[in-house]
Amino acid sequence: MLKRITKTVIVLAMLVVTPTWGQVRKANQSKGSTKSQIVKKDSRWEYKDDFHEGLARVRTSEGKWGYVNKAGKIVIPVQFSFAGNFYEGMATIQQGGYDIGYIDKTGKVVIPCQWKDAWEFSNGMAQVMDKSNRWGVIDKTGNFLISAQFRVINRFCEGLACVCDFSDKWGYIDKTGKLVIPHQWDGAKSFVKGKAAVKDKEKGKWALIDKTGKLLTPFQYSNIELIRMGLWE
Repeated sequence: MLKRITKTVIVLAMLVVTPTWGQVRKANQSKGSTKSQIVKKDSRWEYKDDFHEGLARVRTSEGKWGYVNKAGKIVIPVQFSFAGNFYEGMATIQQGGYDIGYIDKTGKVVIPCQWKDAWEFSNGMAQVMDKSNRWGVIDKTGNFLISAQFRVINRFCEGLACVCDFSDKWGYIDKTGKLVIPHQWDGAKSFVKGKAAVKDKEKGKWALIDKTGKLLTPFQYSNIELIRMGLWE
């Protein structure tokens, strides 16, 4: 049973939310990026990122992106109009247009540029947006695991992902795409320790549910934030 709280905000558990590709792209296209670098400054590059899985992405003054290893050697030539960091051996890239695809660590395009927006891979899955602005989930071959059908889809946590349909209602799906908690909430957050926060717009308040969708608390909190993994108050 949750400890009784008199405050209007429940403090729950930390969850690092990965921004969408669009957010990352806009942030990193800034010429004045002050992101810390773990390698010595190299005059060849206008920008050099931290290392991810042994490679660091670099950008020339002409705006072309490639990758170097820890010795500073170019391992994937500068050729992309944008490139993301490597996660699970895959990185998001753009090749002159706005569409997004994926490369492997050899620089080979393994999933062609075709998505309007895309996330990094996590547990063999990545969220992508198609040309009709619908989100789905693909595997590392580019095949859909969950068809593009949602307005919003978040990462899977504890086997479930919160999704928003085109009526702006939130529910939860499992990794097969099955809707296990129907679209009914006006806001939803990821599960942590078997509990998730959902919002009722009419009441203007948040509550907690379990993995069956059962309410664990009334809608009485102005917000429910996640700050430390596994700590519930």
